[in-house]
Amino acid sequence: MDGCLQSLKSCLPLKDRRRGDSSNNEGEQYEMSRPSQQRNKPKRSQRGATSSNIPESSQAQTQASLENAPREVNKADFNRYMTVERIKGQVREDKSGSHLVGHNFLATVHVRNNTSESLKFSSPPPIEWKEKIRKTDGANAQPTTEEHDQYVKDPTSNTFYGWRTGWEDTIAPNEQKALMIQDNANLANPEGKSRTCSRKLDFDIGLPGNEKRLKATQEIEIVNGQKIRNEFQIH
Repeated sequence: MDGCLQSLKSCLPLKDRRRGDSSNNEGEQYEMSRPSQQRNKPKRSQRGATSSNIPESSQAQTQASLENAPREVNKADFNRYMTVERIKGQVREDKSGSHLVGHNFLATVHVRNNTSESLKFSSPPPIEWKEKIRKTDGANAQPTTEEHDQYVKDPTSNTFYGWRTGWEDTIAPNEQKALMIQDNANLANPEGKSRTCSRKLDFDIGLPGNEKRLKATQEIEIVNGQKIRNEFQIH
């Protein structure tokens, strides 16, 4: 019987035997390879960087950067973080032309960061630039009086350019800053017009809620186009 089976096997076509062997071998190889592929496949969580993958030096640098970042300060909190040391006034006569009578008035506000932190203002703190004007325009004109805050009236004017840009930089701990405001306070005196006019201008300059102030007075008088008075006094 064994001899018959053996002879029967030998009678099978060679290609059929090979197909059977190949099929069995491929199945065995596939079943054997699947576990190894699963074992070697990286987990999804291993693909992303975690805090354990970041070098300690980089973490320390990031932490130091956060600690050294300046504190952002709102303009309304000026008196909480800053101190006004003094406000100094300087003046010189305006000699830009005979058609103008007046002065170039420079106010320098000296401030100091009174904290141990670096500060960065989100916008410039408000400056009070109060003016009281008493004037006449004409030989027999009656005087008129006007009062206003020039910064409130026109904060984007060239007068306050130095004040606006002076707050753009970070202020280091205990750092002192000097911010300049320049006003051209003059009256027009056109040639050949024989203008007659007068003006008394009182300045009151400072920051809201702060006792340090700068006060000054200017007096101008023109009669028939002739400069009679052009005075400026810092109190």
